Amino acid sequence: MSSLSSLPPNNPNNQATSQPAAPQKRGRGRATSIVFRNRDKSDSESSRGSSLDVREVIQALPRLRWEPSDEFQALCEEISKPLSSSSPGISVCTPAEEHASNLLRTQDAVVKTVRNTESCWSGLISNLSGAKAFPTSTTLLPPRGVAMRAYGSELEFPVGLIWALPPSLEGEGERFDPKQPRTTMAWPSGYAAKTEFNMDNFGNLKNGRDNHLVSIGELRQQNRRFAHVFATKRAQPGGTEQREDYEIMDRVLVGASTVPYNEVIVNVGGNEAQDSGNVTGKPKPKPTLRSGLGRPLALFCRNCTYLSLCSLLRARMRLTKIYPDSPQFPLFVINPQHQLTCINAHLQLQLYKHLSCFVNPFRSRHVLEDCMLALDENVKKSLTTQECAALAGGFGVSDDDVAALFLVSLDSDVEDKVAFETSRKVAFNGLVHSIRAGDSKTARQLVELYTICGAQQGDDNNLPPPLDTGMLRQTTKDNSLLIVLGAAEIIRALQSGQARERLVEAADALQEWCRAGHDKGLKFRLASWRQQSKAIKSDDELHVSSRMTAFLGDEAIEKRAKFAGQLRESASCESVEDTLQHLSALVAKMSRPALRLELLQFSLNLETRFDLKMVKESIELALGFVTSAN
Repeated sequence: MSSLSSLPPNNPNNQATSQPAAPQKRGRGRATSIVFRNRDKSDSESSRGSSLDVREVIQALPRLRWEPSDEFQALCEEISKPLSSSSPGISVCTPAEEHASNLLRTQDAVVKTVRNTESCWSGLISNLSGAKAFPTSTTLLPPRGVAMRAYGSELEFPVGLIWALPPSLEGEGERFDPKQPRTTMAWPSGYAAKTEFNMDNFGNLKNGRDNHLVSIGELRQQNRRFAHVFATKRAQPGGTEQREDYEIMDRVLVGASTVPYNEVIVNVGGNEAQDSGNVTGKPKPKPTLRSGLGRPLALFCRNCTYLSLCSLLRARMRLTKIYPDSPQFPLFVINPQHQLTCINAHLQLQLYKHLSCFVNPFRSRHVLEDCMLALDENVKKSLTTQECAALAGGFGVSDDDVAALFLVSLDSDVEDKVAFETSRKVAFNGLVHSIRAGDSKTARQLVELYTICGAQQGDDNNLPPPLDTGMLRQTTKDNSLLIVLGAAEIIRALQSGQARERLVEAADALQEWCRAGHDKGLKFRLASWRQQSKAIKSDDELHVSSRMTAFLGDEAIEKRAKFAGQLRESASCESVEDTLQHLSALVAKMSRPALRLELLQFSLNLETRFDLKMVKESIELALGFVTSAN
């Protein structure tokens, strides 16, 4: 790649070639280094770096034990317990979890599945946080949630919400008076009401949908028959594979493993239906079908895969944001082939342990701040700091939780050197998992908070010990991740003084070339341009261009001489922040650098993959980290 050349070792006359000696790139963890293309093999092998003619080898991190589609075995064992168990799925549960479980067993709660897209979740959360109740389609499941499948596929609708029905319906929803406005409507299992197409703007049903309305009492009676048939089938040998005939109103569903969902439209949400106090001091009315069921009671997922369980944890964080005064929402697994199962605190801690150690991260880079995973006190006590860091890097947690990890490491009763080393390991482990997840946002969060938290006790320019990201950069091709890792490398090179030394070396090499270009004239400059163009064409990783016209006159000499002076000015800056500010202003003025870009890569210890745009962004990001720390 290098467009700088040296006197070849085997040149007996020691005649000058087209370019003078250039500094050699050195540094631990680098895959390439600036050496001279015309060195012989023995000289190249003796250098600390490998030749630039050798491409950087990108080796992805090894896969962990489990994939997102794999099932959480501890939970699978729990939901597979026999239905005859006295307290199915609620062992070691909190009162809130047991209360929700009882409501689901007695058909006093309705459920709603949600499509797992940002638009669907944000729309639902926006409606729930509003002051007024709104109608939505739900399902009244049979006791224990068996026999009946919920709306949508498990892949598209993996998670749902649970609302408690009022203790006494008192006729509302039992039988509908056509002369009274309807606040609740229900249709039997298997009937496609499709109210989005069969209801006008005034809430009136059309196309015969009102002729098939049933009461909630009738749905409960029908559901009990479904549950009885299901339990009878399960009690027989080989019951899990058997299919049964289910009677639905006047029809018979032959040879089915489950029955279709029923549909119940109810009003949910609304501040007036919340069961907490308000600023006016007036007691809020109890939830009713007419005024709205209020906030959700609990959440559920439909299978035991890590992907669904992660979606469940994120959905709970969304609700916690709009209901901060509520206790932690209970979590359940509701599957028509198994019994209702509570995901209690013990199972949740096991899940967090698996996610941090054994599951390949699958977090989307578009996950919002309000649905990050929560590292509560129980999680922090059960997991090590390194495991919490892996969870943060691979799946994303809030800024406060990440900062707490670094502060705990720094506040430990050990020497500062040991504390900083522990903090650095936390950041490194988090970065490894953010690379596995392909998540540059979390990587940036980790580097920034490591710098800010460590600066509170750092002595060298108020910065913590630098992060060595050389090995990490060799495991990813993601430019957005490379920019973050490059920013950390730039800070490291400046803190160690290595970057300042290389800036001076690069300036010396440039000035030597300028003197040779001025003294030897056009022939030397054209030879230099040919050599540079050849190097660019032979290296696919170079994103630069070289104009011959710049070498015909004095333009190339003037630019390189000026750049040499600017490099010396950068090297003479006293602090890391001042150096970064000077470099940021320097690269902002560049448009088509070739050799200048190469020298910046060399000086800042960056690979040839870093084009001008990436170098700019890495410098600006590093400047932002340092400025925040100071």
